[in-house]
Amino acid sequence: MRFPSVSKEVVITAIGIALGILGIMIAILGISPDEWPTKIDLWTGLLKDGLGELFANKWKVISALILAFAVGFIAKRSPAPNILSAAEFERRFHTIFEQQDIRTLLIFGYTHETVRDYQKFEHLYVDGLEIRVLNRSWIAEKIDEEVHNKKIENLKLRPWRKAETISQAARTPWTYTSRREVRYYDFSHPIIKGAILKSKKSTWAFVNFYEWQEIPAQGGSQFKGADLGMIFLDGSKLQERLKIHALESQFNLIWKFRSYNAETINEEYSTYFPA
Repeated sequence: MRFPSVSKEVVITAIGIALGILGIMIAILGISPDEWPTKIDLWTGLLKDGLGELFANKWKVISALILAFAVGFIAKRSPAPNILSAAEFERRFHTIFEQQDIRTLLIFGYTHETVRDYQKFEHLYVDGLEIRVLNRSWIAEKIDEEVHNKKIENLKLRPWRKAETISQAARTPWTYTSRREVRYYDFSHPIIKGAILKSKKSTWAFVNFYEWQEIPAQGGSQFKGADLGMIFLDGSKLQERLKIHALESQFNLIWKFRSYNAETINEEYSTYFPA
């Protein structure tokens, strides 16, 4: 026979009621029967006095009850996602690097600015650290830039110019101890911004999304990610580990099948590269 499950709150409430009844029984049994009328009159008087005081201050009592219910409701709600500001992201990112032996760093990039701006110089000299970066193809970026900049040429807005930044970074030699490989995707606009940090035993993830703005008020790229902060997943719970696994699977899909590096470019882009 299978018994229905009972919540923790029900068990605690039942225990409280049982203890209350036990206390009343002990109080009654602790005096002789001939004293019961006197004691009952005393308890009844105290009860009346207490109820009178209660009703005299009913609005205070009602306000206190409402506050108690509100606090209880908030306390019982599921915890909100661990959303970090840009400053909090930087601090948490550094703390993990300082306290954990990070072996792999996977970066969902656009121009690589997501993590590059927050990496300490010493991170680049961690022996055995493997860094993999997904950046947008500067050729696909240039095509979008030209269309967008033509559309806004009479609006006196700052033009969109990121293709050259990505291109120059691709040609800059990597001279640091840690190993780094950058691959470029051209099948999509920038969507995910984030980083996955892996030690031998644990995995952490920071993730957010780029906002698309058709006509950015501040000009520049249509894809805005600055100051959006990050959702932090520390992998301490199964649901977080599953989310990190799903995020990493998307990175691996793009890395293996939907991206290329500067040495093995897509054939249709060959004319864009210098000989």
